[in-house]
Amino acid sequence: MTVSIVMLTCNNFAKATHCLPSWSFALDDDRVVEWLILDNASTNRELLKWLRAFADRTGDKVTIIESDENLGCAGGRDMLYRMAKGDVILSLDSDVVALDESPIDILLNALDHPGVGIVGDHGCWVRPDWSWTTNTPDGYSGEAFAISGYCQCFRKDLLNNVALDLRFNPYWLEDTDFCAQIKHETGQIAYVTPCNIKHQWSKTNGNNRADRLAKWQHLANKWHDKFQPDEVFRPPGI
Repeated sequence: MTVSIVMLTCNNFAKATHCLPSWSFALDDDRVVEWLILDNASTNRELLKWLRAFADRTGDKVTIIESDENLGCAGGRDMLYRMAKGDVILSLDSDVVALDESPIDILLNALDHPGVGIVGDHGCWVRPDWSWTTNTPDGYSGEAFAISGYCQCFRKDLLNNVALDLRFNPYWLEDTDFCAQIKHETGQIAYVTPCNIKHQWSKTNGNNRADRLAKWQHLANKWHDKFQPDEVFRPPGI
């Protein structure tokens, strides 16, 4: 299986310049065929300069795409997913640090299990009344309803059946919706597997409370009658 790593950046100089070098080990992994980084119209010229230099010194697997407009999270990832050449796409936020060289092995091993469609470091369930989400506990390993967008790993051929919903732009809940599509369209599950990474939680601008509530309502209206309660909410011990 070949792997494409994809990332977005946007004005997050401090975290991106700390995060990206921690993944340099992946460039020596023969399974990793490319690392695509889309900069979403950063106004921070130092970040763009650093990204270009990073690509120059790390070799031809790294490609920097500089967008003149902010495509949002769903729009930017959709572009990268369709560009990706690998059999598997590893989508990472650019504030995620690899703590050692094991994350790719852990994720691919989990993805290899029958019936698993998407894997990642952390996830959530949706409450049965579709009022909100409940996060998986720290260290949890097992099935969830959705995988958190900061680390999602899936086979590219899933894109024959699913696509990121651009109505969730600029960001928020596109990751939950993507997993709902996978489960609904293919019957495959989301599986959480802690993989020795640290998410630094960059703060993304562009979502106020009203916008977040509108996106939640869109998610609930789209999916609440498509799943049984025990399909969306099944935390351990319940």
